[in-house]
Amino acid sequence: MNKKTLFYIAFTFLLFTIVNVWVVQFYDLNDFPIQRSVTFDEYIRTDYLERIENEKPEILAIGDSSIRQFNDSVFSEISGFRSSFFSAPGSGSAYWYLFIRNEILHARYYPKYVLVFFRGTTLTVPEFRVNGNYFIRLEEIAVPKDVDVFDKAVNSRKNQWMLMLEKYIPIFAYRSEIYFNIVQSFRNYVPEKILGCDVNSIDRAYDIVFDDAQINDLLWEEHLLNIESVLYQPKALNFIARVDHSFLPDMIQDLRAAEITPVFIRVKYRSHAEGEKDSSALISYLSELEAYIEKNGGMYVDLAQVEALSAEMFRDNFHIDEDYAGTATEIIAAVIRNYLNQ
Repeated sequence: MNKKTLFYIAFTFLLFTIVNVWVVQFYDLNDFPIQRSVTFDEYIRTDYLERIENEKPEILAIGDSSIRQFNDSVFSEISGFRSSFFSAPGSGSAYWYLFIRNEILHARYYPKYVLVFFRGTTLTVPEFRVNGNYFIRLEEIAVPKDVDVFDKAVNSRKNQWMLMLEKYIPIFAYRSEIYFNIVQSFRNYVPEKILGCDVNSIDRAYDIVFDDAQINDLLWEEHLLNIESVLYQPKALNFIARVDHSFLPDMIQDLRAAEITPVFIRVKYRSHAEGEKDSSALISYLSELEAYIEKNGGMYVDLAQVEALSAEMFRDNFHIDEDYAGTATEIIAAVIRNYLNQ
């Protein structure tokens, strides 16, 4: 081996060491093996808990961006129950279970019903929407004791080599954060230097410019369909094989133990309103899902069967248009009121 090769090896090792030492200092790592690969950090949002205790809802609804346009006041009036909606765009069953465990069940006031709005097989695919920016959202409502959730949602698909690297190599364990910080630095540099904008102003500007409403509808729908394709693979549609490895049993058990009735509501797509039929595999899955939920003390509602939610009410395949938000809220509230009064 010549001197030039040795120099490059030595330089690479030195640079690798320096970068890892920097990561240790920057992220204030005190545990080894690195706990980042084992569970969540200690920070948790408190505003959700405060809102629950202030509003004291009888119905508390959680879901992704598909419920973002729903009106709490209208829903409360039509349903006859004081209601609060918590929409977390880009969330999946791991987030919803953490919300139940760390927000709803930690409040000094419990609702009578918790509505979980879901798509497709989301309830039995715990690894759906847990990586990258989705992981950051999970950390907002998770704490270190949620090791079981971390293992089921985040670590379940990782092989032993990846788990080992995340435990012992800081730069690998914090790769997502490092990437995010680099992107944020480049994004914020020009507005800060030239326009004198602070970070909050820059964030608001990007939210307005790059909100999904500003993105070409066809491209946005294609993007969402690609993300959701994992929900309709044969493995995901095998309810019996998936349910015991999901958060669905935990959601039902924890809520029932607190004398709260869980209500699982399948959202409707514009494609349903346009006449598209579910596949036979999905129909079988949903039938087994409904039977499981009702057998274990929950309730199941399928909005895809509600004809009053017409195609014109949707902005894209997944989201209600703002102009029809009030009408859609009234329709859905009436449907759920009928189920709860049965």
